[in-house]
This record gives sequence, C-alpha cells and structure tokens, in this order.
Amino acid sequence: MAVTPATSQHEPTRAEVQAWWEDVVARRRTRTEASEWADTWVQADFMGEELVLQALLYLHAMDLVVDASVDNPRHRAGAASEYLVSDADMATALSRWLRELSVYDDDPDGWNRRRFQKMLRDLATRSGADRARSFGDKLVDAGHLTIEDVLDVLQ
Repeated sequence: MAVTPATSQHEPTRAEVQAWWEDVVARRRTRTEASEWADTWVQADFMGEELVLQALLYLHAMDLVVDASVDNPRHRAGAASEYLVSDADMATALSRWLRELSVYDDDPDGWNRRRFQKMLRDLATRSGADRARSFGDKLVDAGHLTIEDVLDVLQ
C-alpha cells in the first residue's frame, strides 16, 4: 500500500522518495503512479526536508506532457503524449538529487546558506537590488542568513 497523508503517521523519507523514483526509472511503477503519490504530499503542504520536497515536486511533475492544443503542460492523458522530461533525464536527475543529498549531509548549514544566497541573487537579478535587500532582511530576521551573507550577495 502506498504511503499517503491519509494512511501514514509520518512524512515520506528520503528512502521512500528514492524508491519511488528508482521504480519509475526501472519501469516498476508508472510516472502517473509516482505523480499521484507525490501529489498527495505536495497538496498536503509537505513541510519536511527541503531536498525531499524538491524530489516530491519532481515526482509530481514527471508525468507532465507537451500538448500542442493547450498553452501549458498538463498531466499525462494518453499514450501518444510526449513527456516534458525524458526517461534518461529522469535517471540523470535522480543521480543529481542523490549527489545533492550527500552535499547537504556534509554541511547542512552551508547548503542552506548557499540555497538562500542563490534565491537572493536570483531575486536581485529579476527584480532589482531593493527587493532583494528587503527579502534579505527577512532572511536575516528569520535566522536563515547573516547580514554578512546578504551583503556578500548584494555587493
């Protein structure tokens, strides 16, 4: 039985997410099954580990297809549909995710700091330094970054 918010007392673990992902890559489960399993957690506002959330979002989106009749990708509707992500890309993404877990485990604080600094850098590029500075202040107030971390990004 699949673990879902309705049937489980715990949020999905790295191992469970990895097993679902590997099962899709090995064709033991379908993309749609994985997407539906992940959707229950995404819709339940999963608040666990960031890298598990990222993997759940990836699993949720792995059955998205290109449909020329609509402007936006949609979840798989038929065998003739083309997936946005190829089977090879799914396997590559799984390998990248596993490497990222290792980087996180080596230095969780550093990983989080770099992630927030990247968010801030991207915001400054898209929306300007003032908005990024305001967001940086919020990250400092929340304890995610130091003032020095923010200044390093915005200089």
